[in-house]
Amino acid sequence: MMAYTWLGVVVLLLGHITKVDLCDIPDGNNRLVRSLNLKLLRTTLDTSVDPNPSIYIGLRLSEDHSLQRESDYLQRLKTQLQSIISGLKSVKQEQPSTGIIALYLMALKSSCEDMEKPDIMRLITRLKHLLHEEKKQIDTEAMAGMAFLCLKNSSLYSPTLTSEVEQAISSVKEKILKSQNKDGSFGNIYSTPLAVQFLSAFRTLKDSEECPKATNALLESMKQGKFSNPMMMSQLMPVLHHKSYLDIADVQCINNEDNLFVSPNTVVVPDVAVGERVSIRIIVQLPSNQPFTTSIEVPSRSSLLDILNVAEKQNANFTFKTKNTLYGPFLTTVNGVTASSEERTYWQLLKDPNTPLEEGVADYKPEDGEIIILRLSKFA
Repeated sequence: MMAYTWLGVVVLLLGHITKVDLCDIPDGNNRLVRSLNLKLLRTTLDTSVDPNPSIYIGLRLSEDHSLQRESDYLQRLKTQLQSIISGLKSVKQEQPSTGIIALYLMALKSSCEDMEKPDIMRLITRLKHLLHEEKKQIDTEAMAGMAFLCLKNSSLYSPTLTSEVEQAISSVKEKILKSQNKDGSFGNIYSTPLAVQFLSAFRTLKDSEECPKATNALLESMKQGKFSNPMMMSQLMPVLHHKSYLDIADVQCINNEDNLFVSPNTVVVPDVAVGERVSIRIIVQLPSNQPFTTSIEVPSRSSLLDILNVAEKQNANFTFKTKNTLYGPFLTTVNGVTASSEERTYWQLLKDPNTPLEEGVADYKPEDGEIIILRLSKFA
């Protein structure tokens, strides 16, 4: 999330930013794009989860809007932000990451909020200091790259730092281009929207082969229903409307199209598992212990989170815990062993024998006979 801090600060501080030239979306995909727009809009009706500022940003960077729904969601975000601001003054309350604060501020910016209010200015000042203190900790290439692009032509920084920024931009661009797969995705399909936003800032890319390959991969994945996670949908939305996060600085809040409608009585129904049953095997791998294995049967189309819940009920020797994040539930503890940021450990999700899952526990749906590995791993 640290990369969001970078991007949030520069978008909030620099004001106008040169527009980028986004990759074209081929004609004939309007219904597909609109369906994702409505799908993302429906997630705002779910009041059982905290509002997600990234969802609001995605909706604001769309060409199509439901202005009342967006307004209602913005009020929820403002209420949540006030709670965050109050919590910053408490030493007992868990502090939010700077990246989350940056996302909230970017959401306010995209709503044309007055960013000179005292509370908001204090948060921006805090993030600006963190931008200088923590710049070496950025690990999200595309988000960091967009932040670097914002800074490149800024007068706020010395020629020396500007030169370093240009080198960083080249490095990020090279890494992302090298990560493109045969299907056109960058890294994996879920990291592709942010990569496309960053690479589109380079005028030469629009006419190169990377652009159509990437957009075709995204459209094909949409047709397959792969974009169901609200966070992932919100990152894709700007690309589908020829926008990037850099456009937040120039969002207009007048004469917006008010042409999307979802009923307030619409119930956000999860993908319920039905039909035939499938057999799934779970293996827990710890560096110093023998692997723990359990096999269970569940309804087909069950999410990995559903499967872990069933496994915990059926086997007294298996337990797990998750933590809610903007990306959905995040696995933190298995069989009493908790991942540690101090020791740089995390619970990695893999499909046997050694394929990392691209989706989280709430989104991935194993097929019959799959072996899922929960491995305590270390960050490189």
